[in-house]
Amino acid sequence: MRFQDIQCPTCGEEIEVDLDTGKVVSHGDSKKNLDLSNVAQSLKEQANRRTELFQMSKEEEKTKSERLDKLFSKEEKRIKEEKDYGKFVRDIDLD
Repeated sequence: MRFQDIQCPTCGEEIEVDLDTGKVVSHGDSKKNLDLSNVAQSLKEQANRRTELFQMSKEEEKTKSERLDKLFSKEEKRIKEEKDYGKFVRDIDLD
């Protein structure tokens, strides 16, 4: 990885850019004022948030499946009661 320090065109702060990817690695005083205790706490919070979002997504998928099953059985019951099988389409009708 190659890095280069340049001046931000917007705010004039120093930016560190990865020359291989073109992405900004650090911007301004953020790379100078790095407190590792805050970083560790932030990483723990982010990990907890990801876990929470995953659990919410997992529960949503479970309820989604149940909801679709109920909807399918309801529609299946309606079709059997009304004998609504749709119009039969023959190949010759498609010409």
